[in-house]
Amino acid sequence: MLINLLSLVLLNYNEPIVANLLILLLSIPAPLASSLVSRILIAKFFGIDRYKQIMREIREFDREYMKALREKDNVKLEKMSKRKPYIDKMRANTFKVSMINTVILFPPFLFFYFWLLSVFDSMNVAYFPLLGTTFYIQTYFWYIICSFMVSLLINRLIGILYQY
Repeated sequence: MLINLLSLVLLNYNEPIVANLLILLLSIPAPLASSLVSRILIAKFFGIDRYKQIMREIREFDREYMKALREKDNVKLEKMSKRKPYIDKMRANTFKVSMINTVILFPPFLFFYFWLLSVFDSMNVAYFPLLGTTFYIQTYFWYIICSFMVSLLINRLIGILYQY
């Protein structure tokens, strides 16, 4: 039964609704792999709890710094400038983990992305009604949208997405 369903889907992949759902399913492996690699790298370099604490500190510093800039509070800016090297160091460390993740996963992502484009070409797989007209979404945009949304969900589930 499953094989029949799979063969039906693969034979009709050029139908927009089938292509839409198939691309949604195919958008799961890349974010899943990225999230797992990120979790492993974060655990190795920082530990999950320490990473969340660092990201929280960076966000709070940025929020306070922007507020002081908007209010032109020179006293607070000068006080914060003493803490800025520490925040910059933490930002560089978290950036290093992101770059390692990118270097590891970008080549397979490109291969898969171009394979996906060759299979589905640039067909319209989704559409949104927009102010009386219909806005069609092509394969490559739909895959990016699906990957982004799946990535947010997976990161939240495995605990590496920090709360705002």
